[in-house]
Amino acid sequence: MDTLQQAVNIWYSSSNTGNIIAVLSILLAVIFVFFLIPYALEEIKQANKLKENFHKDAEEYGLSSLEEQLVWKYSKDYRWNMSLVFNNKKVFEIIASRILKDNPNYVDIVSSLRHRLGFEKIPWFLPVSSTKDIELYQMGKIIFNEREYEAVVWDKDEINIYLALYYLKTAPIKVGDEIEFSFTTSDYAKAYFKSKVVAISEDGDRSVYKVEHVDKVIRTPLREAVRLELNLKAYLYIPYTEELEAYKEEKVLPELDESSLIEGTIKDLSIGGARFCTNLSLPVDLEHSIFLKFNLYAQELIVYGVIKSKIENIGRYCYGIKFDELSKEQEESIRSYVIEQQRLEIRAYKLGES
Repeated sequence: MDTLQQAVNIWYSSSNTGNIIAVLSILLAVIFVFFLIPYALEEIKQANKLKENFHKDAEEYGLSSLEEQLVWKYSKDYRWNMSLVFNNKKVFEIIASRILKDNPNYVDIVSSLRHRLGFEKIPWFLPVSSTKDIELYQMGKIIFNEREYEAVVWDKDEINIYLALYYLKTAPIKVGDEIEFSFTTSDYAKAYFKSKVVAISEDGDRSVYKVEHVDKVIRTPLREAVRLELNLKAYLYIPYTEELEAYKEEKVLPELDESSLIEGTIKDLSIGGARFCTNLSLPVDLEHSIFLKFNLYAQELIVYGVIKSKIENIGRYCYGIKFDELSKEQEESIRSYVIEQQRLEIRAYKLGES
């Protein structure tokens, strides 16, 4: 500050050009020494800290030296929040595309990165937005020239996805043709994409069509209500005719006999219904009325519903139940629970906790 005071004194004591230049030089030196240099040093310090934290995260995920270098090089747009690079699938796909665009031979490296960062399978609450998100053995239909062919996702890599005919051995599809693949996602949405066939091969007695990955998958929800995947203990009760009539006429809930309750697990839940799974094969047909008892937080709910579907898988029976005549309180309780649990799962996913 003595230097600055000296400059001020010179400025007022004389007005010749030499002194003015000397004063300006002193002021610029002060700005450079006391402001620009500390700012530059702080920027360097922050950059080094960012690189150091990135290196620690890369080590935790088991990235090789080359993998770490590639991710760092192609993630410049995300320096403001590098956690996205390791925990956000959309960001990873952008970085992966950049790597492969400049280095087409790094397919195996990108596949390794996908595995190490846990992006081989997307969480249930994230929609399929790219063909890279489609799971292996997803059933669907190839649509070509207004004809449909049952097909399955047979394999995929970082560049292509492979679709195999399921029943027929061949179809009138040639290399260069654009085909559409239509399928139903795990969150019950109708989805499809279009892409060109780049090669055709055989795997056993199946024709396999190699098509290019695309980033545009069109989705149309099949359900009005969003369902939450979970494992929630629940009990199913099959009412007697008199109990069912009393409920329909006067909305009187049956007194649930503990010995008559069928224990199981709710595997997904929405205000529209639930999927209830148990080890028992229920002695009921589709459209049969039931009551489902379960707790959301500390609140006990007894909900009336109708069985719409039944699926058996290795001694496990799952029943699709459509809720009917939910009260406003029941609907609000279920809706609030689903929204809150989804919010928590998405937050955990963003933070890399799941």
